[in-house]
Amino acid sequence: MQIKLEIMTYNNFEERTFKKYDDLFDFCRSRFCMLVSTDFDGLNKDAESIAKTIWNASTGEYIKTDMGHIICIADKKILNNSDIAFKKTVTKEMVKYWLGVDYHKWIADVIVDIANKNDSDLSKEINNAWEEHLQ
Repeated sequence: MQIKLEIMTYNNFEERTFKKYDDLFDFCRSRFCMLVSTDFDGLNKDAESIAKTIWNASTGEYIKTDMGHIICIADKKILNNSDIAFKKTVTKEMVKYWLGVDYHKWIADVIVDIANKNDSDLSKEINNAWEEHLQ
């Protein structure tokens, strides 16, 4: 999806366009929320609330934040695959969550599958290590 916002703060006007929810969330966290002491959970909850409200709003709707911003959903459209020029990056934190606590039972199978696809560098590294082990 692509969403275009018109943001009015007092006498300032700004337009922003987002193709990913995560980018909208980061923007909301940095622009529409205030960190009080070290309450990062509260900051993230506030940002998520605003981002979800914006993401789920219809074109033409207005949203007012506690900090005085007026956000208009200027345009919203569904993107097809050819419009999407990004690939979501996988982070180390995401992998740790995905692995779970019993990963040692199945991780070798996954690594074998990954290493054997497209003559990967991982495959070469594993083969080289195995050859060294055999010597």
